[in-house]
Amino acid sequence: PSRVIYRYCSDCSASTHKDIYYKRITSVPAQSAFTGHATDFVNLFTDNWMTTPSNVLNTDFKLYSTYDDAINDVNGWTYCNYDDPTVGFPRDCGPNGKIDYQWIKSTAGTWVFEVENTVRASELGGGVAITAGWDNQLVGGDDTGKYFLFNPAEWASVIGSVPAIGAEPGGVTYEVNQLRGSAVVWQGTVRIWINGDTRPEIGLPAGFEHGRRDSGSAKGQWLTGDRIVPIGGGGTGGDPHFTTWNNDHFEYHGQCDLALVKDAEFAEGLGLDIHIRTKVVRYWSYIK
Repeated sequence: PSRVIYRYCSDCSASTHKDIYYKRITSVPAQSAFTGHATDFVNLFTDNWMTTPSNVLNTDFKLYSTYDDAINDVNGWTYCNYDDPTVGFPRDCGPNGKIDYQWIKSTAGTWVFEVENTVRASELGGGVAITAGWDNQLVGGDDTGKYFLFNPAEWASVIGSVPAIGAEPGGVTYEVNQLRGSAVVWQGTVRIWINGDTRPEIGLPAGFEHGRRDSGSAKGQWLTGDRIVPIGGGGTGGDPHFTTWNNDHFEYHGQCDLALVKDAEFAEGLGLDIHIRTKVVRYWSYIK
């Protein structure tokens, strides 16, 4: 995971501090480590920006002005100070030196934090890794790359539950993206089969199951190293959690009105706008 926390501050006067991206390097301290002014990891940001526990620039975290900089680890901020009780993030930290009065506290100002807590679908390493060098022994000729092999436990973890062994002889379909590197090379329906060791005649390697595109399937469509990422349905809930259409997951703690869905082409141009409102309660927020 990229472990990025984003702060937006509409009240901040410095253009450099409207958008800040905090990228964690070391593990988040355990709750038991918060024995000083900061009462927990959230309070570290909202009210008591301290060096302890484990909160030092370029040792425990880095700061950036854009999300792309954070992901690519370029143009990191070089200055930070801390340890002024009741002063929240980021005290006087700045890209190249001290910048005063851009910090926040829980009882004042208009600001938002967003937490990215899983790997984004577009980042290297997300999705289900597949293997393509397999030839179905029941199909004549070489069909390498027509089928993909996958680990069923990983599929269930990333894509969704899989049927019991032999329960769906016709296979089960899923809507997915096929990623090669960071690019989506295909989007559509795949069909998978869960056979276990009940069909040794097809020659599956131990521990793998197989699948293919549900239509237009042909040799060479899959390469080892490709990844399958679900096409998410999108939604939100909890305190609060968001899932995008590409199955990226975020948590958000702040108070404002949000445009959840906007589609100008919906219903032949009629348009669709869905808004939600979040409300802060102590150190978290919920959807009203």
